[in-house]
Amino acid sequence: MTAIHVAHPGAEYHVLVVGLDQALPRLAELADGQRLPLISDPRVYELYGERFASIALDEPILVPSGEAAKDWRVLENVIDRLAGLDVKRGTPI
Repeated sequence: MTAIHVAHPGAEYHVLVVGLDQALPRLAELADGQRLPLISDPRVYELYGERFASIALDEPILVPSGEAAKDWRVLENVIDRLAGLDVKRGTPI
């Protein structure tokens, strides 16, 4: 596991880079019984989406694969979907 410390004015947190087997129990702990939004590209979701079934919302937020995801309209869609789900600032994604 790799922990990346992020600190900026007004916030401080860690980004954890771990394998999926390590991440799922930690995500379940962070979820604290709530269903979490899942953002993925279709191929990755097809391969691993089912592993998140116990903690993720029923419908993932899918973004295009590769460079096509790096687009302001894609970000706008993700933000709109998260707002529509009433996702709060501290919700793990």
